[in-house]
Amino acid sequence: MTIGDIETFLVVYDSRSLSQASKELFISPQGLAKAIQRMEKELSVVLFKRNNQGIVATSEADLFYRRMRPLLDSYNDTVDEMQNLGLSSVLRVRFTSGILSFLSLDFLTSFNEQYPNVDLLFDESPDSLIKQKLLAHECDLAIMSGPIKDDRISTSIFERIPIVAVVNEANPLASKASLSFSDLEGEKLALISHRSNTYRQFVRRLHASGVKPAIIYESDQLQFNHQRASMNNCIGQSFLSEANSFNYPGTVIVPFDDPSFTWNTYVCWNSDSPLNEAAMAFKKFAYSWLEGMGNELEMKM
Repeated sequence: MTIGDIETFLVVYDSRSLSQASKELFISPQGLAKAIQRMEKELSVVLFKRNNQGIVATSEADLFYRRMRPLLDSYNDTVDEMQNLGLSSVLRVRFTSGILSFLSLDFLTSFNEQYPNVDLLFDESPDSLIKQKLLAHECDLAIMSGPIKDDRISTSIFERIPIVAVVNEANPLASKASLSFSDLEGEKLALISHRSNTYRQFVRRLHASGVKPAIIYESDQLQFNHQRASMNNCIGQSFLSEANSFNYPGTVIVPFDDPSFTWNTYVCWNSDSPLNEAAMAFKKFAYSWLEGMGNELEMKM
């Protein structure tokens, strides 16, 4: 007797009609009758008797039904669980430096709770390394800084965050409401690492303003730039979303007067590799999380 035989019996028992059961099972009434006869022969009992209204279940059929119904339900539940396990996957995600601090560690915890079958492997890396990993198919998805001008990488804008300057209070620029790029002429600078797209964006803006940048420090960690500014060694580069969280004494956060000077981040993947289900779930989750952060900010304001 097979699982299919048991399912057939249960349908017949529930419908008490061979013609109705045959429609549900997509087999002929004659074929269904033969299947029931095979089961009766194997069990050495009569399961159904005919009368003018159709068929009537015997006491043996009642017993068989009581035993088989929970057994089949348990079987189907087990199959579903095993199939879900089969959908489990490893998702490799890389983040540009600073983005996890912006999103908070709760972001990763919440994703793991919502998608327990996805084994999330993540790392923070410079943009140049993230690009290498994407093109080598060693990374499924990334959130990295733009601009990204490479047809081999597909992108979707994630967030735009103003870039700001961290200035020591002893520096005359600390009293300004905003800075132009020409204000940085002759100033020593601490920037995000040159392996970041944000670094290249900053340097291009300086060159376009006729400023020869005096970059004396680079770091993948924003905190380092704040620390250097507090020592009055230089002006540090930071992001508005993170700047106020460091709160180093003797420093002020000064915006740039160009509103387009922002830290642009993108969700990225290899154009040759369509996103799998886990990657699409992560992408959807990330945008939903970002929207929730915006709503919380509006409530606080």
